[in-house]
Amino acid sequence: MIDPDSPDRPRCLGYVQFRRKYRDDAEFAGWFEPLLEETTKILKHPEEGAARLTTVYNALIDLIVYLDPKKVWILGPNREFEHVLTSGSPGATPTT
Repeated sequence: MIDPDSPDRPRCLGYVQFRRKYRDDAEFAGWFEPLLEETTKILKHPEEGAARLTTVYNALIDLIVYLDPKKVWILGPNREFEHVLTSGSPGATPTT
């Protein structure tokens, strides 16, 4: 989400700008409807969404590593998760 009012160069919208645009711009908010629907499904049935969320999470970690292999912009460990549910929890088991 690029800030169209950035005076010097393209910049991402900040949190407050994003929330304001989401609240005030119906077309912009509509872009997020599919995400909100999927999120609602996962919250209602977390055991069904765990594998999908793990896949998305790992893909994002791979993208971060690809875009910033020397960790110039993103610091800290980048843990990936296995597609294994832990007993009593809808989460996934981290790998090292």
